[in-house]
Amino acid sequence: MSLDIAFYGKNDKSSTNIELSAEFYERLAKSDFSEIGTTHRIEVQIDGEQTEIEAVDLDKGIISNRQRLIDFFKEAIYEESRNMIDKLGDSPSKDEYQQQSYPLIKFHEIMKCLENTQYCYLQKIT
Repeated sequence: MSLDIAFYGKNDKSSTNIELSAEFYERLAKSDFSEIGTTHRIEVQIDGEQTEIEAVDLDKGIISNRQRLIDFFKEAIYEESRNMIDKLGDSPSKDEYQQQSYPLIKFHEIMKCLENTQYCYLQKIT
């Protein structure tokens, strides 16, 4: 099973899809990520067509879902950086580096989208 995370703006021009591995999906599913934000039926334009999706409104809430997710991913990036340094040691192989850096790269991809205020909705696609 894999998870894609899609970000949508209020218009057809801003959308991004981030593909995640099954292992990374499970990691997110078992974390606080799955607890942040309630999905609602939202109409967005995808490829010029009005489509109804289940998504989290990033700007909803006294402390917005966007801010809560940003805080979650900042902490995740910090923890992953520490773990990566501990696991890789002084001279990792290319394969070890690629394997250990995958989560950090994905956390940064997601964070970049969360920080982009053009994106208003987050959809978890399984």
